[in-house]
Amino acid sequence: PPIKFFYHKTKEDPRSYFDKNKKNILIFDVQPQRLLALTTLGFENDYYSYQNSKKFINDIVALKNQNNNFNLIIKRKRESILADRRYLNLIKAYSSDNSLIEADTIHAPEDLILYSDIVISMPYTSTALIAQSQKKPSVFYDSTGMLFDSPYNDLPIISSIKSLEDWVNKVIDSK
Repeated sequence: PPIKFFYHKTKEDPRSYFDKNKKNILIFDVQPQRLLALTTLGFENDYYSYQNSKKFINDIVALKNQNNNFNLIIKRKRESILADRRYLNLIKAYSSDNSLIEADTIHAPEDLILYSDIVISMPYTSTALIAQSQKKPSVFYDSTGMLFDSPYNDLPIISSIKSLEDWVNKVIDSK
């Protein structure tokens, strides 16, 4: 089983993000870092770039806009001064227009997964494994189409918005 994350206790109940009348899709991203932070470390071409992360989020929000029978909750890893501000602004904009709900970064992933119906993770975050261990439908979504094989044999990687839509609908229909 995956290693349990340690987070500070919070008074906010993680259930407050979830709508009992809808299916709840929990999203785990890998937030992009500022370009200056990346180049300082010697990275010039990073999979977790702003463009790729933006497409990841935009694709999932587009699914919700097509089919409003589910609730989107995003859990970013943690607050960081190195995070790309454009990405943070994108999340804030989607949160402001109710396209998605941003869970406080202080919550442990396990606590949020417990109340979710479906988990979509950016490759290859360990949260997908945690969801799987909690018997939640879980998938890696590669919005770039660059990745084909998952290092975790029984965790699928989906590489197109159409395939993601089909997978989400199949899971929702089976519940």
